[in-house]
Amino acid sequence: MSMKTRNILILLSFMLFLPTYGWSDTIITSDGREYHGTIISETEDEVIIKIGTREISVPTSMVVKIVYSEDSTIAVEKEVQPSVDPDMLEAFYAQSLSITSGRRGFGYGTGSVSTYGGASLAAISGSWAVWKGFHGSMKVKEAEFFHIAGRDDLAEKAERYHSRTKRRLIISGTAYLGGIVLALAGMDSAPLFGTGIVLGIVGGYSFIFLGIIPSMKSAVDINSAAGAARVYNERLLLEVGITVPLNEIKPQF
Repeated sequence: MSMKTRNILILLSFMLFLPTYGWSDTIITSDGREYHGTIISETEDEVIIKIGTREISVPTSMVVKIVYSEDSTIAVEKEVQPSVDPDMLEAFYAQSLSITSGRRGFGYGTGSVSTYGGASLAAISGSWAVWKGFHGSMKVKEAEFFHIAGRDDLAEKAERYHSRTKRRLIISGTAYLGGIVLALAGMDSAPLFGTGIVLGIVGGYSFIFLGIIPSMKSAVDINSAAGAARVYNERLLLEVGITVPLNEIKPQF
């Protein structure tokens, strides 16, 4: 046997053992696995792929992409939208944290009305927009929102802020009413009347600017609230067994 003939035979033998992925169908799952073979069946519940002599069933809920190879030169990709078990989704909705704002909605703490995670909050960076928190479909106070999210530090900040605001409302409101009473009682006394007017004005302005207006604001900025909600909800997805990313979950409301 000549050297040339032997080299050709070696090359042909080597080519027989080359991977045939380019000539095979491929299934990619959400946990990063890849299956290379021939897809022989697809249903709403499973995709069956034949690898050698084995037939492997892959749950449709785990499939994120299918690459079909029709021949040696054409490959077609099919993006698959993973399905979510309705009971798991219901459990997630019931326990999830979401926030809404008078300025814009934030779904599950993402900066977007229609998504729950991954969207940028750059458009409102540094904003102290007033927001409302929800646990499931139930509105919760700011401190409770952060306790549920596991951010006790932010919960304590909220409690201190609203407690301080409440005290200011009581003190300034008392000063305002006391000033009015003093002014009415001192109608015949200029010093008493003047003191009442001054006390009433100072109390009134304090009531508005140190009490009412701060009480209408949130203690923690909306970006921090969105971040806390996102981290909590990503953890919740794993706890209820949902493998779909947070930004692919349809908003509850």
